[in-house]
Amino acid sequence: MANIETNIDAAVEFSDEVDNLYQDIEQHPSIRNFLEIIAQAEELLDYEIESLQSQKLPDFTAINTKKIRVLRDLEEAKEVLLNISDRRYQEYAIEKLAGLKPKLERDQELLKMHLDAVSDLVEVIKSSVKNAEADGTYSVPSIVRLNKAKVGNEEIVEHSEESVTK
Repeated sequence: MANIETNIDAAVEFSDEVDNLYQDIEQHPSIRNFLEIIAQAEELLDYEIESLQSQKLPDFTAINTKKIRVLRDLEEAKEVLLNISDRRYQEYAIEKLAGLKPKLERDQELLKMHLDAVSDLVEVIKSSVKNAEADGTYSVPSIVRLNKAKVGNEEIVEHSEESVTK
């Protein structure tokens, strides 16, 4: 029984040492900056994932702009972290980056589903246009005939919102 208590005490002591080590590491300015960038990446991924899952159309331009900025900031932070001689900082950073992987994988999966759906829709539209052209309903000569009208002896050809007299 004393052996179990000794092991438990040792495990608690080790856990406290790890917590203290992480607190020390997290106080380093480069790590704090890195953690802020990771938080921005997580927030961005959470927003995009939630939007895609709820079938809302997110502002992809804004999201991609923010992704580019976050990637640039991560690259800069990585260069700073690589110049710190204590390997514990780099190991800690790698651990935090690994935490992003499940969100990145889910985001990729949802984006692929949406791109596939858009591709399917494009194929349906292409097929509909091709079928419409094949039956002659919307051929170029019929469209031109629809846009021509005679006024007296003059033929009027309409071009979008303008009229041109021939």
